[in-house]
Amino acid sequence: MRRKTKFYLSLLLPLLPLFAGCTSSNANSAVSNPPPTRKAPISGTIHLLVGVDVSGSTASDPMTRKRYCAQIEDTLDTVLPRETPVTIWFYDTEARIHFGPQRVQQGSELRSVEKEVLAYRSKNRGTRQSAPLIAMLPVAKELAAKGDSSVCMLLTDSEDDDAKATRKIASELSDIKSVRSVYVSGAKTEAQYRNFMRQKLTEALSPLGERAVITGEGADTQGGLDRLRDLIRGGQ
Repeated sequence: MRRKTKFYLSLLLPLLPLFAGCTSSNANSAVSNPPPTRKAPISGTIHLLVGVDVSGSTASDPMTRKRYCAQIEDTLDTVLPRETPVTIWFYDTEARIHFGPQRVQQGSELRSVEKEVLAYRSKNRGTRQSAPLIAMLPVAKELAAKGDSSVCMLLTDSEDDDAKATRKIASELSDIKSVRSVYVSGAKTEAQYRNFMRQKLTEALSPLGERAVITGEGADTQGGLDRLRDLIRGGQ
């Protein structure tokens, strides 16, 4: 009996390193490939507060405002939940509410408003980026008190006649944690003047930190939407 036992042991001993190697490989795999983490879900209702720059500089090129309209639709259709409440202000040196608040199932429901965006001609000279943000501030506070969140969107070429006022209101918005982002679309950089205006607006919104997302066109806009999506879901 002892001879048989020794015989079987002599067969098994050379195989032990192979079993140890398999165990070590599986352990390393478990450490290097952790399960993916899920992003935090959206809690409560998230509201889209939109300011559309209708100043004279945005009326000179019809494509500028068409891109604004496309940006609203893309944001509603690819980033925000269905039935998102939307409020829209038109602004130049002052803001006036033009639509909402109203729940929107998809972006195409705003086509009638988009036609008005394209046709609107402002009688005021100049642009104040603080104007729509000042109008949005009490709304954002009220939503926060109800446990809801908000995204403040500015569709603009980034011209601003009072950057100090914009910075001040940005600082007040930064104190409202339920404001997921102040998202700017249309701030192009193709010319030195436009690049300067975009940098000026970026500085004015800096109190918001990473919650300030400023984009222009094309791939820049897509990257901005991806960042907005992360901010909405609580990702940093």
